[in-house]
Amino acid sequence: MGTFVKKSCIGLVWDAAGACRGVHLRRSGGKCRVVRVWQSEP
Repeated sequence: MGTFVKKSCIGLVWDAAGACRGVHLRRSGGKCRVVRVWQSEP
């Protein structure tokens, strides 16, 4: 994962079976907050 320089960031990963998982983070001050997580079927 790269450097988090903006106010929000989305990370995606795929497992060996082809399912996708994601997380949306939002930064406020010195803290990061998880806004949403999701997963999909392969």
